[in-house]
Amino acid sequence: MGGVSNKMKNCGIVIKNMNVSIGNFQLLTDVNATFKPGTATALIGPNGAGKTTFFNAMTGFVHNISGTVLYNDINLKHLSTSTIARAGVGRLFQDVRVFGQMSVADNLAVAQHKPYQETVSYSFMRFVAQKKGTQKSQNDTIDYWLNEIGLYRYKDKKASDLSFGQQKLLGIVRLLIMQSQVLLLDEPTAGLNVTMRSKLLNLIDTAMDESHSRIIVVIEHDMNFIRDICPWTYFMQNGTITHYDKTDTILKEREIRKKYIGY
Repeated sequence: MGGVSNKMKNCGIVIKNMNVSIGNFQLLTDVNATFKPGTATALIGPNGAGKTTFFNAMTGFVHNISGTVLYNDINLKHLSTSTIARAGVGRLFQDVRVFGQMSVADNLAVAQHKPYQETVSYSFMRFVAQKKGTQKSQNDTIDYWLNEIGLYRYKDKKASDLSFGQQKLLGIVRLLIMQSQVLLLDEPTAGLNVTMRSKLLNLIDTAMDESHSRIIVVIEHDMNFIRDICPWTYFMQNGTITHYDKTDTILKEREIRKKYIGY
């Protein structure tokens, strides 16, 4: 897969006529979307609209897909989850999925070696094997990011001891250490208090400043958060995208407000 990392053009993500089904049940129907480098885009819609399925299809977690899922001219449709992660597509799940029994620092050290989708045991073995020769540079990077998100004092604690919001910040930093150029964030503010929400906003700003070609796609129900970070928004309902426009325009649309917010 050398072509994945070495021959990519900076042209973003293009989804064409994506269909996803399980048996006779259609989950996504003729979904078309484009995500350009250097932008943050929201994907909103009522529960059950197909938003998480859309992320699953982009990251190799469902396979009964038709259409194309292009990232920098590479079709991700038939690639494994780990190959997609190595290509630069990173994902924050709703349930975060940190390595709970590892320390906070080791969660980030592991991310420097292998994509997070692999098993904990395999990632940990590689981490231990490579740790000695890269200790100083690893520690410098880890300390920097833990300071950025206010978790430095927890670096030696188990990741499972962190609050849910702290685990989300750790999960996003792990993607940045993996040098993911695409961040797919599934409900990042869910369960976050005001302080954690502010730290998350700062972290996303840092992610965009760090790489001006980075693509961020956010599934979110917090409309104020969407307004803060996403200039553009897709609206999804019943497994298909029905609207795309500037975020303020989408959120003022009466039909969308009725379906999405209830008034």
